[in-house]
Amino acid sequence: MRRERLERLLRDGGCLAAVSVGEWSLYRSRDRRRRKIASIGSPVVEVMRAEGALAPVPGTESELLVWSRRAETFMPSPTTGLKPSLPRLDEAPSGQVRCSLLTRTLLRTSDHALRRRLALAALNWRQDMSESEASGLGHGMNWSAILAGTRIDASFVSRANYVRMSGAADRLAVIRKALSKQELRLLDLMILTDATRHAIAQSLGESDSKIDKSGLRVLKQLSDLYACATTLPGQASPFV
Repeated sequence: MRRERLERLLRDGGCLAAVSVGEWSLYRSRDRRRRKIASIGSPVVEVMRAEGALAPVPGTESELLVWSRRAETFMPSPTTGLKPSLPRLDEAPSGQVRCSLLTRTLLRTSDHALRRRLALAALNWRQDMSESEASGLGHGMNWSAILAGTRIDASFVSRANYVRMSGAADRLAVIRKALSKQELRLLDLMILTDATRHAIAQSLGESDSKIDKSGLRVLKQLSDLYACATTLPGQASPFV
């Protein structure tokens, strides 16, 4: 199934219901008494969740997912101003279709538990950056600066500003201290844009194969840092 069709079905009221550890069923509505439309693999669902395109139905403990309103404000491509291109969901990341480095990394991770951790870390990073921008401390996302590695994040101005936020700035501050500038830049490119492996490798002056390894490593680091956080996105800051 092409992603365009999957997104259209979800926008029209469809839902994804967990069947097993590695499989989801797609329905035209939340009424699962109807016949399912298709089976969707867990990697695909985790990629879409990492992108912020899916949200759990309250009270279902993430066993029922629907289209997220946050996806309607998905960050545009830094080069075109448009939403990311939509690769086929059933093609291997090594195929000829255009695939972002984040999508490639998640689809190449065969360990289910690890893939879920990485997808959640990417989603948390995206949400924290979004909250930081929405706090009024930022001045909009400077895509050219992200690609050039010269972005200045206005949310890190003073501790007085941190405590007025929901906790996003506190988590981001810890992450900024733990990771190098190069690693933070890689996270920006992986999660806040739809840049491909080759585009990121060129931007960072690395080889494609090295970027594969670096991308997986920095996502693991990000996951570990969020695992140690006192609060997670959507929760209040313990410092307020």
